[in-house]
Amino acid sequence: MSSIKADHSGHRERMRQRFAEIQSFKGFSEHEILEMLLYYCIPRLNTNELAHRLIDRFGSLNGVLDASAEELERSKLVNRNTAISLRFFFSLCGYYQKKNGPQSVSASAHKDVMEFITRSFAGETVEVVKLFPLDRQRRLKNCCTVSMGSTDSVSFYSSQLVLKIEELGCRSLFIAHNHPGQSGVPSDEDVVYTRLLMSKLKEKNITVLDHVIVGSDGTHSLRSSGLVFDIV
Repeated sequence: MSSIKADHSGHRERMRQRFAEIQSFKGFSEHEILEMLLYYCIPRLNTNELAHRLIDRFGSLNGVLDASAEELERSKLVNRNTAISLRFFFSLCGYYQKKNGPQSVSASAHKDVMEFITRSFAGETVEVVKLFPLDRQRRLKNCCTVSMGSTDSVSFYSSQLVLKIEELGCRSLFIAHNHPGQSGVPSDEDVVYTRLLMSKLKEKNITVLDHVIVGSDGTHSLRSSGLVFDIV
């Protein structure tokens, strides 16, 4: 970081004024957005150069914001305080997304369900397994976290999950987990596990409506992909 030069006189103020005129990021590149975000983390340094380096290292603005504080530190481009500050801004965006959307959606509205589930994973940096039970009106209102893992894996056993679902007392639900910073395309293991779980729950008259995976490339439904089907 010591090689990053002091900020050019007046540059920050010109960037802030540019944003103030439209109060949006229209016309801003990814590195310019990150550059401005870094203003609030690092005083008096050329954050334009640092923003370029971070995006080169992590691939995109999303890649930078998705990175954990430890990953940011290991890049040797930022110190601990800046890494934590970036995580703070990212978590704040996730919090806003969760609170700003509808608080319940109908299970029959596929697009709304996918958006509801996606919002619930905003700000997560490790793989998490969540259950989305339906109420008596067949609406999703909340979720229950049942397992948390690392950045690239999570353990959840069907026997434990069945017990948790029985505790919830629901008769139908969605299951979801995330692939932070990676594709949400289901793995063979995801498919096999989901089919096994659906079979076990069917014996208890509980229906898994879908298994949804939230990744950096969007939200993937195993049912819509034809990878799971109703058990007769």
